[in-house]
Amino acid sequence: MSAYSRASPSTSGTTTSTAPATWDRSTCAATDGRISRGSRAASGGPPRITLVPAGAVSSRGEEAAALAHNAGLELDEAQRQVLHGGLGVRADGTWSAFEVVTVQPRQHGKSATLQARILLGLALGEEIAYTSHRVDSAQEVFRGLVTLAEASSEIAPLLDRVSYSSGKEAIWLTNGGRCVFGTRSSRTGRGFSLDLIVLDEAHYLSEHAHTALMPAASARKRPPQVWYAASSVDEQVHEHGLVLARLREPGVTGEATNLAYLEWSVDLRDEEGNELRTEQATPEMVDDETLWHRSNPALGTRISVEHVRAERAAMDHRGWLVERLGIGAWPDTSGVAGAPITGEEWTELCDRRRRRSASSCSPSTSAATGTPRSSSAAAAASTTSCTWSSCAPDRGRPGCGSSSST
Repeated sequence: MSAYSRASPSTSGTTTSTAPATWDRSTCAATDGRISRGSRAASGGPPRITLVPAGAVSSRGEEAAALAHNAGLELDEAQRQVLHGGLGVRADGTWSAFEVVTVQPRQHGKSATLQARILLGLALGEEIAYTSHRVDSAQEVFRGLVTLAEASSEIAPLLDRVSYSSGKEAIWLTNGGRCVFGTRSSRTGRGFSLDLIVLDEAHYLSEHAHTALMPAASARKRPPQVWYAASSVDEQVHEHGLVLARLREPGVTGEATNLAYLEWSVDLRDEEGNELRTEQATPEMVDDETLWHRSNPALGTRISVEHVRAERAAMDHRGWLVERLGIGAWPDTSGVAGAPITGEEWTELCDRRRRRSASSCSPSTSAATGTPRSSSAAAAASTTSCTWSSCAPDRGRPGCGSSSST
């Protein structure tokens, strides 16, 4: 028997609208597979970068927004734009986008947008997994979704049961829809077969977790989707920002066929037209408060200008640029920046150590160690004795100590 006393209806779990809403091309700035760069935008304005796949003849975005409204979740224009662009439908009924990415500064309702998408998925009978970086974030979204589902005249009659057990939070519907909630790890998603994967806080999405989750959507009859919500990446803070950076590149260039990408951020360029990174943006460049509106569609409504002024005065300049204006320091995705240190660099470090201790040595092949090219790695190598047993055969190589291996 269902844990809910409400009678289950005889209809399937579709929402009131039996056909996708009309595709309103004015809602999204790009509908033909090309990118669109939003110009000067007031509150609720378009994203700076918009890419939606070609081929969509309609969208279920308004359907998702209406379902959220029915549950008591009011969405703003930016949230509706993400839903509209991400839920494009082709003539054959499949989603036009396999991956949907929204990048916005803090406190712009990204998780609420994901909740609206999940509500639609539950109504459609989808198997869903919501994941986030932190336990408390996942639990907060779970509790909010339970409240919305119980308040919805569309979803509440379909509720079967809800698990509140810590680490096993989940919602089941009688139409086969289900959503499980949790944090990410290298094992997340294994054993599941999913129609929708939701990756909140995707600026903290590790490659191991991403690799574990993606195959979970590979054997479904209905076309799957993967949704990402994130803030801009600062490579000095977000050590797992590479997955999002790789998604952003085709979003910026437009070289993607099944990706929907929407980013709100300030666009600062140098004289050659190159996008400025966080460390290149001076305080004077962002004094103009009209710039703040370009990256903050909720500024003046959900977020006050007065608070942003106080925020700027209180926060570190670099952190404020990333968190509030969306100006990132995106990691290099070519692999060059993370290449192993050269043999010459390692020899220099070992020589420095050898002058302080006669028991230091260097590995036979620095590339095999995978030691990253970074100041922290260099500092560690210069202050830590090289005691790997693999160094023993390399006695006499430049930079190796002459004493016996330890």
